[in-house]
Amino acid sequence: MKKHVTFLMCMSTILFSLNAQTVNNNMFENYDKICYCSVGLAHPQKILDMDNNLEIVFRMGQGKSLRELKLMGTIFNKSQIELLLASGLIEKKDSLYLSGIPFLNLDETIKIRSLTRQIAKEIIPEFKNDYDILSKTLISQGLKNNTYSILFTLILDNMVWDYLELDNQINKQAITREKPFWDGVMWLIEPKRSFFCGTNSLTSDNISINVNWSENSGVKVKSYRMLEKLLIDYKELGKIVNPEVIKSFKENGLVNENGELLFPVIKADSTDVIYKISEKIAKKVEKSVVSKIDLANNLNGFSNLDKSQKIIILYHEIMWDILDIMEEKGLLMKPIAFSDPSKTKPSDLKDLIFIVKNAMAQTEATTLETVNSLLRNSLFKTTIEINENGLLKRKDDNGNTFVFNFNDIEKVDSEFDGFYNVIIRLKKGKIVNGVVEGNAKESVINVISFEKESDCVKAIKLLNELIIKN
Repeated sequence: MKKHVTFLMCMSTILFSLNAQTVNNNMFENYDKICYCSVGLAHPQKILDMDNNLEIVFRMGQGKSLRELKLMGTIFNKSQIELLLASGLIEKKDSLYLSGIPFLNLDETIKIRSLTRQIAKEIIPEFKNDYDILSKTLISQGLKNNTYSILFTLILDNMVWDYLELDNQINKQAITREKPFWDGVMWLIEPKRSFFCGTNSLTSDNISINVNWSENSGVKVKSYRMLEKLLIDYKELGKIVNPEVIKSFKENGLVNENGELLFPVIKADSTDVIYKISEKIAKKVEKSVVSKIDLANNLNGFSNLDKSQKIIILYHEIMWDILDIMEEKGLLMKPIAFSDPSKTKPSDLKDLIFIVKNAMAQTEATTLETVNSLLRNSLFKTTIEINENGLLKRKDDNGNTFVFNFNDIEKVDSEFDGFYNVIIRLKKGKIVNGVVEGNAKESVINVISFEKESDCVKAIKLLNELIIKN
């Protein structure tokens, strides 16, 4: 699961005074605790690990009063309930409190994993030829040992999620006033899988460094602070000059004494064979997942889960099934740091790390595609076009049209009037030529309205990206 080390929000001090008398979280030792989320004030796992918060959330299930909770022998105090409500880990409907996260027991998990394994079996042949090309390409570049990490970290745990978002199959996460703690979906599932790994990413402008990690790995990044310095050096100079960084990572085989990187650097465009093939695989996996998942007959016992959350939970299982089946068929091998930690050398860390250049910087066409995907959520389902001269044409399904030059935009901000409005403000002396309800209209601003604040925030960010590109 993607886990970004740099949090989206921060705060100076958070003090929660929790004095619960009983901690009973050991009952969940056989559950995997999984979160696909963006983090603001606190990671949901951190809140659940406080005192017996996890037990409280579990006991609430599909609805309990506080009196019923006490009769069940669950000890809690007011501050715990307030924190769980504020963080969205529980919900209140009338006098009942409901769990905000699903707990999948053994029977439910057996049913789901039987389904997701079958889906994974059907998906693998659809990208097998492309995977063979990727594997041969990595071998030809001396990167055979990076195959697992690139398939998992770059493709299955990165690109596929991005395509699911772009295809409006899952929601993008955003920290907002309504959701200041975290946004996304968290769930517990029993039993744990025998193996689990994840992705840590550090990003600086248009370059990201990605680390495939596992709790039982034989080698790990000793200092993410040093790794961030490595990334900044490479971004600014194309090599590592900080002697402290060279010293820190030389034994891991990440960098030589001349500051040259010795692990994969992937360019995020069609000129890079690895990236191009990876995109092809990811798109096929995403389309197959969407077409094969039967949402109507899965996770029906969790009425508070929406379509996006169900797809996230099910694809997470499919992702692991793909890896397991490919290993069983001899198509894939774990890096030695995961398969045999006792035999791992410090230099094996380079099998788990790679850089993607321009991974965070979309092309203008891709950004525009993302903007239009988002603008379909606006009140009048807006779409925009931009020609080679920077002329922006906007229309919506209410018959309104607007034309102005992207270069004439001074800034994009927001206002709230019952809806969350994106306000596009033009420079002094510039105008928007519009047709509203069949009548010509000139203005110095253009407004796009959303019901959800998170959509408004994302639209502002993407429009500002387009302004920079123009």
